[in-house]
Amino acid sequence: MSDVATPVIEGSGTKRKPSTALDLNVLAESGLNFLSMTLTNPLIFPQDAGYTAATQTLNLRYTSQRPSAIAQCVSADDVAQCLTWCADFDFPFAVKSGGHSYAGYSRTNGLLIDMSLMNECSYDPETGVISVSGGAIIRDVLRTLEPHGRAVTHGRCSTVGVASMVMGGGSGFNMRANGMGCDKVVSLELVTAEGDVRVVTEDSDPELFWACRGGGAGQFGVTTKLNIQTFALAEVTVFRFEWREAPAKALHQVMTLLNDAPNAYGSRVALARYSADQPVVATCLGQFHGDAETVRAFFSGLPDADLCEIQSLSYTEAQDYLDEVLDPLYFHESSAYMADTPSLAFLERGQAYLEAWPETGGEVDFRFFQMGGAVNDVEADATAFAHRNTRWLLVTGLTWLNSDSPSAVEQSLDWQKSFYQSVKPDGTGGSYGNLLDPTLEDWANAYYLENLQRLSAVKQKMDPKGLFSRPQSIPLPMQK
Repeated sequence: MSDVATPVIEGSGTKRKPSTALDLNVLAESGLNFLSMTLTNPLIFPQDAGYTAATQTLNLRYTSQRPSAIAQCVSADDVAQCLTWCADFDFPFAVKSGGHSYAGYSRTNGLLIDMSLMNECSYDPETGVISVSGGAIIRDVLRTLEPHGRAVTHGRCSTVGVASMVMGGGSGFNMRANGMGCDKVVSLELVTAEGDVRVVTEDSDPELFWACRGGGAGQFGVTTKLNIQTFALAEVTVFRFEWREAPAKALHQVMTLLNDAPNAYGSRVALARYSADQPVVATCLGQFHGDAETVRAFFSGLPDADLCEIQSLSYTEAQDYLDEVLDPLYFHESSAYMADTPSLAFLERGQAYLEAWPETGGEVDFRFFQMGGAVNDVEADATAFAHRNTRWLLVTGLTWLNSDSPSAVEQSLDWQKSFYQSVKPDGTGGSYGNLLDPTLEDWANAYYLENLQRLSAVKQKMDPKGLFSRPQSIPLPMQK
């Protein structure tokens, strides 16, 4: 049944793996108790207070996986102790910071290495660099930088883990003006498969430094600290529009306009149905580093909107306005990069697709995040993030409720997959590795494009025994 995920393991060693729940329980009663005594905080077991809260994750499809124990780490040394123990006992594990893995890779039936308490951030005004611990979320970074009038590229959802976001690329409304999040990484601290704590810079280890900027979280080790170059903020204006009449046509007009927008604009546009009993609407949401009058003039040629909001705010207020506040939910998304702005016929096909939705109790959308600008100013092989020839990132989204019948969910998932397959030929062949899609065919080439072979060589060097193995791990080089 397609709405129930197969349990996955983020990391495991190379010895015999525990094959049954009994095997795991035996280890939990012995070795885990010893591990607990070596950590700063004792392990949390299923019977302990706080266990349920510590296992919360965004995508409810994967809640059937229940950790044998949770290590609430407060240092890189704690993380190293956990990794060493898991390698010695060949015990499955996963690493969690924000818990937003779209494919459930921050969950496990083994040891959950929880870095959420490692959320310290500090800013150096002399260098403009912010130091971000491995468990910090976007909200922690925003609060730290607010008094200094600085920012980094970040996504809308303020509870996303920064380290994981940046390791996979790091997109957001600031990227057209200031580049991807990974482009601004100065150095990072990594706990390796051997349990070593290593500081990685372009000078100390250029290949590993290259791979960690876009190669994905948890591929070469556990990132416990990042140093990121920030940028100064100007005045920020946010905008939100909605069109109910001829939504595909309205969306084509706004996307055509945004196609030539200055890099100071960051936007997300969509066709959406917010429930099964509502029609398709076109939406546009974004920010501009500048004043409101400039924004009003820029959008003045568009058709009259049913909803129009344009206002200048402080940067923090603007991010609160734009914030995508997500409670845990059931969802699936698939992504594809596009080198050109889609045609009206393409968008009309998307509107018809949404109108033919077989329906769940959730919602569906067909959205585009605007790329280009400073993102495309970087060569495709300068970092591991290879998608440097794109104008838009297309995402098909579907949510559902626990009360929906399995057959209704399966029907909607099949419908979503069918449409995604129909639009892929219009894309570059790439997909965004931070929007992990466990159903994606040829995912390694889609996430990494021409950088895959180079990444495989770094993976071979850093993790030859496969400690950081999971579905969609970077494959090792083919044996000749």
